[in-house]
Amino acid sequence: MQLWKNARFATLSLLCVLTACAGVKTGPVSELMPPAPPPTYKIGDHYRYSIAVLEDEQTVVDQTAEAAIIESTVFGRLKQPRAFSNPRTWSGAVASKLSVDMEGNLDALFPLEVGKTVSARGTSHYKGRSSPFERTCVVEDQLKITVPAGAFDTFKVDCRIRFRQGGYTVTFWYAPSIHHFAAFSDHGIFLLLDYRLAEN
Repeated sequence: MQLWKNARFATLSLLCVLTACAGVKTGPVSELMPPAPPPTYKIGDHYRYSIAVLEDEQTVVDQTAEAAIIESTVFGRLKQPRAFSNPRTWSGAVASKLSVDMEGNLDALFPLEVGKTVSARGTSHYKGRSSPFERTCVVEDQLKITVPAGAFDTFKVDCRIRFRQGGYTVTFWYAPSIHHFAAFSDHGIFLLLDYRLAEN
């Protein structure tokens, strides 16, 4: 089972490269939003994303004070910190071989406000290798984005990860109205196809 999930992850990465991972259409928000606290979830919240030619259904199956436990049809059971500025946006399943030691706290990015920046250093450990890094997260803008599920007012958050040998950027378009991401980019762009929020 684990080998199958790793193979699907490798296939996903290749598909994203081959298809250039479709972009996100943006425009001005309907009206400026107040500062946004960390996401709140309910068990049963359901989000469906497209990733290149694949679809991933994500359902909240449990939660703690710090995170939502999400069952993903592509990636398995994942732990999603409410403070998604943290370096391990997902843990568990295919991410289980990665661990991170932090020397700072990135939770201070919340509540989200344009211009807010947090930065911290840490060390990632993967398959016996350790790599120091610096992660800087910036609330870049408030943008309306259009994805297959519709148009959403979002906070655009860029998290830049720098290693000695290079780096990359993870981008979140966080929509407070659905308590989750209308889109995010991490080695490929995930676009929201539809969603269903659990009732109180």
